[in-house]
Amino acid sequence: MEDLYFSMQKNGTIGKYDIVKLIGEFDLNEVNFFEKKLLSLIGREGGDWQTCLLVLDISELEYLDSSAIGAFVRLYREIVEKGKGKLFFFKPKEFIEELFQISNLKNFLSVVHTKKELEEKCL
Repeated sequence: MEDLYFSMQKNGTIGKYDIVKLIGEFDLNEVNFFEKKLLSLIGREGGDWQTCLLVLDISELEYLDSSAIGAFVRLYREIVEKGKGKLFFFKPKEFIEELFQISNLKNFLSVVHTKKELEEKCL
């Protein structure tokens, strides 16, 4: 199985937001690493998160399992439900959108397909 890789970048063109690109396969073996990295970014683990928006670019995510979906839900709760900001899932592959639909996550997770759509939702 292929590992999960992260690419993080700051961007200031639409206000202030961070893009985290996930590449590869996201499964139980990667959940702790993912959560530690992301929770650090948003300030729960001692970081100083000033960002009002987090974009998870999942366009190159080739596989995810139920533990990865659980990690997405926990991240959503930490950011959105606690009022820290917004979370967007950018350019998911069709199988990921189907998983979000089947598991009813599409009802509350914000999925965007284009940069223009992201910019419109961020205003």
